[in-house]
Amino acid sequence: MSPFALLREMTDLMDRSFAGAPSQQRGGRSAPSLWAPALEVCQQDNNFTIWADLPGIDPNDVHLEIDNDQIVIQGERKQEHKEEREGFHRSERVYGSFYRSIPLPEGAKADDVKAEFHNGVLQITVPLEQPKSNRRQIQIHPGSESKSSTTGSSTGSSSATGGNSGAGNQKT
Repeated sequence: MSPFALLREMTDLMDRSFAGAPSQQRGGRSAPSLWAPALEVCQQDNNFTIWADLPGIDPNDVHLEIDNDQIVIQGERKQEHKEEREGFHRSERVYGSFYRSIPLPEGAKADDVKAEFHNGVLQITVPLEQPKSNRRQIQIHPGSESKSSTTGSSTGSSSATGGNSGAGNQKT
């Protein structure tokens, strides 16, 4: 399981636990539960990408920032639904704020973040640094037999390790 899948699962668990909290009663009706936008988080092609589903939300009502190596998405949902028919009038209003924070992976280039909002989906792309590898190829050269036959003394063991402690090379 990738760390991002684990993070998403943990975030979903937290969202469900808050959404399942007892709601306050107002006039015999329950208040709307907390709402958190669904997220999809993916790391591929040297990018860290987050998609947040924000249906019916105006992009101007969304605040996006980077705070302590986390991307913070917050805003307010304001929805109003009116329905009128012959002899019938119904009006519903839903208001609520949301807050999501997503930790950035190591190597994220926070200064190069890009965000786009299209059809109710906020897409945030964070470029990642190319991973630096300390791996390098070491070429092996063929040795000559004359060198290996002369290194049989105690000085050979110290020179074979590349060290020169001086203990094996002193003349008494």
